[in-house]
Amino acid sequence: NGWEYEFEKRIAMHRSREISKLKRTSRYKALNEAVSYFSSVVAAVIIFAFHVGILGGTLTPRSVYTCLSLLNILHLSLSKQIPSAVMNLSECYISSKRIQNFLELPDVTDDNIYRGDDDRGEREQNMISLSHVSCFWDDNGENDTNKNEKDSVSKRQSNAALVDLSLSFEMGKLYCISGKVGCGKTALLLTLSGELKVSNGTVIRKYSSLGYAAQNAWIMNGSIKENITMG
Repeated sequence: NGWEYEFEKRIAMHRSREISKLKRTSRYKALNEAVSYFSSVVAAVIIFAFHVGILGGTLTPRSVYTCLSLLNILHLSLSKQIPSAVMNLSECYISSKRIQNFLELPDVTDDNIYRGDDDRGEREQNMISLSHVSCFWDDNGENDTNKNEKDSVSKRQSNAALVDLSLSFEMGKLYCISGKVGCGKTALLLTLSGELKVSNGTVIRKYSSLGYAAQNAWIMNGSIKENITMG
């Protein structure tokens, strides 16, 4: 299957990026550990040599043990606690950024969706009715006022999922949706399930609950036969 080589190429590209970042992180950790082991000893040797050789002082047990105690306290703070604080702060920043991006997503409104029993004549037997419904993959496309009108229209057309669709599903009937790739089957199912925002038109729902089993494409690590037979 030609798709296997394409997926293998993409997975290898992302994996190589991940490995390069892991290698860089490991080098930084190794450098930090190496510095933490010999920094206190090197600092003590330099301080004692400066004290004796340049200042002409003498080393006493009191001064030596006091200096070594202070160096151990500084060693613990500089080589262990500060790097851990930097790592935790970076993880906290990434987590807070993800949460903020999620909270800044546009709210899903039901302005174009009507529920319950409506006195609409011929539609009383319809469980779901779509009237001139238009949906777009990019919900923010209609609010883009910084670009000129021509660019905005072309962008909206490229992001269109459903355009001026009118459709009804009656009670007690079985419906099958078929078509070629990219014709809007997934967009229609997402609209019916309420996962795709309705930009124009109205949707009338007359049911208490809805079951939807999504088909998400995924490939496990194995051959084509193992993916089809589930191992």
